[in-house]
Amino acid sequence: PSAPTSGSIRVSEDGSEWEEVLQTAALYGVEASTTMAVAVGRNPQGGGIIHTSNDGRTWSQAHTVIDPLVDVAHGEGVWVAVGNRSFAEESGEGDGSSGAVYLSEDGATWERVATTDPYENTRMSVSGEFMFTTVRSVAFGAGTWIMTASECAYRTCELVEFTSSDARTWTRHFLDTEILRG
Repeated sequence: PSAPTSGSIRVSEDGSEWEEVLQTAALYGVEASTTMAVAVGRNPQGGGIIHTSNDGRTWSQAHTVIDPLVDVAHGEGVWVAVGNRSFAEESGEGDGSSGAVYLSEDGATWERVATTDPYENTRMSVSGEFMFTTVRSVAFGAGTWIMTASECAYRTCELVEFTSSDARTWTRHFLDTEILRG
């Protein structure tokens, strides 16, 4: 199946009748704070989109970033959006195999602050195979940012978790040994 190319945001006062308030490209994640909601996704050209709203009904035009985005979270006054690096970077020579992390303090200005490198996964990089990361989600709680991903070398994959206290510097953890058994 191919990836969706369009999406929408709908609102409801009663959970029965829904009103479409935004038609846009494919959306994969949405998060709300007490003052703002942020929705992220992927545009048909392969980059990322970010929409913001102060009331859930009126949404900004899409702010675009080079990397397609899959999730967004809010914590300690900042927004973090995550996704997977784009092949469009560097005139089509971007590696496309790494995760990407974007940070915003106001929801309007976004900066890519980190990327993951699957070749730093010492358990899998010894294979000599092409490696890639597929970012799945991001969340914040108890002062820690958590991003989940799959890291693969050819046909072998494992789940990893990245943690950060500032959303800029991330540490890889292997779920099977460090988290589940650790």
